[in-house]
Amino acid sequence: GGDYPNNNFGNYQKATKSGYKFEDMNANGEWDADEPVIAGWTIYVDGTDGAGNPVSDSTTTDADGKYEFSLVPGTYTISEDLPTDWFQSFPASGEYVDEVFVSGGDYPNNNFGNYRNATKSGYKFEDMNADGNWDADEPALEGWTIEVHDFSSGAFVASTTTDADGKYEFSLKPGRYLISEVM
Repeated sequence: GGDYPNNNFGNYQKATKSGYKFEDMNANGEWDADEPVIAGWTIYVDGTDGAGNPVSDSTTTDADGKYEFSLVPGTYTISEDLPTDWFQSFPASGEYVDEVFVSGGDYPNNNFGNYRNATKSGYKFEDMNADGNWDADEPALEGWTIEVHDFSSGAFVASTTTDADGKYEFSLKPGRYLISEVM
């Protein structure tokens, strides 16, 4: 005559989180058709599963730039390992933060876009014969100010002065710029 209720069975399917790593050559925050994928980058997942257990794991992007995690439903943050000479353009927040993953959920196209700065450099010299060429006997000029302005808006971006060898150098986000000297 015993009554034994609530002998239930609960099941779940793992959720899938995936995306691609690409080099954002023009730093516009979008994956343009001609921009390459990046293999061998570490992508991290941290958070808690639905039972409150901490989860921390990582994977590496494959030859196609793809990463994928199979996760117990829960709340997770997805981020990437960013080397010091790279900058992130996508996602704008820098990571996919505190997302709730449900049973069987499929979360594709969680991409990461990165770019490297370009180097612009040159020399300032005294063109003694005004022929437009830097001849071997013409001196480099130290201490001259070289400026960078945004091409579209004309807004000031940066400036530097030429060194003892007349050299200047800028590390610039990909884009269009005007480079000029201050007379």
